[in-house]
Amino acid sequence: PEVHSQLTYIAKSYDLLRNGSVALTSVASSEYAGYPLSNAIVSTTYTDEFSSNSEGAAMKVTITFGLPVAISRITFRQRMMSNNSSLLRKVLVTFGNQSKEFTLVNQEDPGISPAYKDYHESQGNTYITWGLQVPNEWLFESPVPIHTVLKIEGLEIMAPNMDTFRNTGFTDIQVYGIKV
Repeated sequence: PEVHSQLTYIAKSYDLLRNGSVALTSVASSEYAGYPLSNAIVSTTYTDEFSSNSEGAAMKVTITFGLPVAISRITFRQRMMSNNSSLLRKVLVTFGNQSKEFTLVNQEDPGISPAYKDYHESQGNTYITWGLQVPNEWLFESPVPIHTVLKIEGLEIMAPNMDTFRNTGFTDIQVYGIKV
């Protein structure tokens, strides 16, 4: 199916997940059928998503690079479902000896959400009434760590008492850096 140009992007040459400069393996603590982790780390289309299998805050993503890499920035958009379900409030990102707990910005991206909703409506997915989340970003402090293992772990979901499915995940993860 044709995807609106607002819902695709050309990967940056320094996106370690997509530029082919270093081999990597990726593991999610679970995957909902049809929503594998590769959708968030290989695809350059925001209509592809990774979803955990109802893990909520227990969701974990581990990316292991085949060689040491220096990472300067991580950007990700989390997935959502209706009524703000399946949204994380906090995550922990760890790379080398640097860890940071994030309180995520949880709001629809007004620039591309209309195209996202239109795409799903054109595919007959009328149950998808939500848009895309704004990106969240972490810039690593100097000195930039050099390591091989990156972890993103859920810590807290947005609406624990209202979230039936808890299918937390991401539509996109980008890791900017170089192999060392």
